[in-house]
Amino acid sequence: MTSVLVFGSINKDTIVSIARAPRLGETLLGRSVMTAPGGKGANQAVAAARLGANVRMFGAVGIDADGDMMLATLSHEGVDVSCVARVRTETGSAILTVTDDGENSIIVIPGANRQVGAGQIEQLGSSVRPGDIVVAQLEVPLDEVVAALETAQNRNAHTILNAAPAQDIARLLPLVDILVVNESEAALLWGAPVDSVDDARLAAAHCVNDYAVVAVITLGSSGLVIADANSIDHVPAHAVKAVDSTGAGDTFVGALAAFLAEGMSLRDAAGLASRAGAVACTALGAQASMPMRASLDTTQVPA
Repeated sequence: MTSVLVFGSINKDTIVSIARAPRLGETLLGRSVMTAPGGKGANQAVAAARLGANVRMFGAVGIDADGDMMLATLSHEGVDVSCVARVRTETGSAILTVTDDGENSIIVIPGANRQVGAGQIEQLGSSVRPGDIVVAQLEVPLDEVVAALETAQNRNAHTILNAAPAQDIARLLPLVDILVVNESEAALLWGAPVDSVDDARLAAAHCVNDYAVVAVITLGSSGLVIADANSIDHVPAHAVKAVDSTGAGDTFVGALAAFLAEGMSLRDAAGLASRAGAVACTALGAQASMPMRASLDTTQVPA
């Protein structure tokens, strides 16, 4: 069975609901606060596991209560955590504000994620098999992401890089099969704003031609653009009433990996992953809103 191996971050999220984003220097009263499991790596692992993939997580948490919670949550979701290290620092965390219109702002405190390193690379090398799918993001040290992708490539695995948070990734791109970015991340690569589907088509073509990767650019309510050496396609978004967009992008990436592991074509996998991401916008919290495989095909996406 093809496995999904996720190399990345694990955080505890603190989510604050507010009417709107505060202006610089302004104090606002919040509506509520809650804590939840998060981190881009952990989110993508949970999304893939809920959709039926065989998932193993490679990362680090602290020797603290938050680390205990994160490992218990991942295990409960069916993610293999045998390759998650316990380190002598605090578990990573993130502070999120979510406004009434579903938009969010995020501050990440890496904590234990800074210590993802050689041990996890070695374990990845021992675990990955030809044809497996290795998923990485950029909330752990960049040098270790490079090493993880090199390890995957050397063992004939397929690689997906979600280049977020946005930064210079030129040295990673030769190691990437599928690059997933949003508008701002695509703009950094392209060197020009990505404000429309047409812009995304041009940016995706740039990624394909200059970096020889399959490019997937997610555009929120405008859907997504997929480009490879043969074609550039636009996939419209599913219309939803957004409650919280936190984790929607991670849901898409995890779902894409899960459906590719099932043997779907890239276009079919991306279309269904887009549906999963839309569902994830309709409830509060990153992992709590992620759909299960059994219900995704039959459940109507709330409009």
